Amino acid sequence: MPKIDAFSFRRLLRSVGLKVVDFESGEFVGPRPVMRRLNSAGLSVIQGGVTSANLGSFEFQVDTILDVGVDAGTPFLYEAFPDKKFVLFDPIEETAQRVASWRGRIDYDLHIVALDADEGEVELIIPTTDRKRRSLATVAGFSAEYENRIVNTEKRIVPKQRLDSYTTNIPGRFGLKIDTEGNELAVIRGARETLKRTEFVLAEVSVKRRFKDGYRFSEFVAEMGKHGFELIEAPRPVDRDAPDCDLLFVPWDSKWFDLT
Repeated sequence: MPKIDAFSFRRLLRSVGLKVVDFESGEFVGPRPVMRRLNSAGLSVIQGGVTSANLGSFEFQVDTILDVGVDAGTPFLYEAFPDKKFVLFDPIEETAQRVASWRGRIDYDLHIVALDADEGEVELIIPTTDRKRRSLATVAGFSAEYENRIVNTEKRIVPKQRLDSYTTNIPGRFGLKIDTEGNELAVIRGARETLKRTEFVLAEVSVKRRFKDGYRFSEFVAEMGKHGFELIEAPRPVDRDAPDCDLLFVPWDSKWFDLT
């Protein structure tokens, strides 16, 4: 799918007879004509990602939100469940400073650990890309193609644990978000008991071969099926130009699969 910047997009709209106008001006083009004209130009409109409003619209009944792969925090998640308890997981020790701004706004505990299918230690790779900035870290290892884009890497040995080892003594129902740069399948495999009390799983799922020890898209979906979860929505759908997508899973016995 073609990707263009805002100015190019505006020029493209003009090229197919459309323009962006102030809603109060009274000049309006309906959604169907817009879509037909964009489609004729070889473009489609898709959702750009998860929002707090979208996630909140499901009215999930949860007590604790598990945020696996925190980086600097997950604002849409915290805004969707502002009164819930959060348990955050990330293997990078600098995460403590990066999420400190959320202290006082949400109730959270942070664990500096890599979640996995088993326990022990694992090598964490923190790369610098050709854009001269740090990219997100992984324990899955990078594919040869991606390694060609990496200028430098920092490697650390970090502890790894199963999610189940943390949730045993946490009562109630869970919401689970996973964004672990290629290790999402292993997180699920270490959460067998946790998933029995989970209302939703929101996961960034790999599509392309970015990681050396990465999984196939179909493997992740199949693993979720083994635990009784089915796909209900793709807030950021599969895009042929993107290496991953965002998928929302809920239990098959959820009301969302009832005919209404």
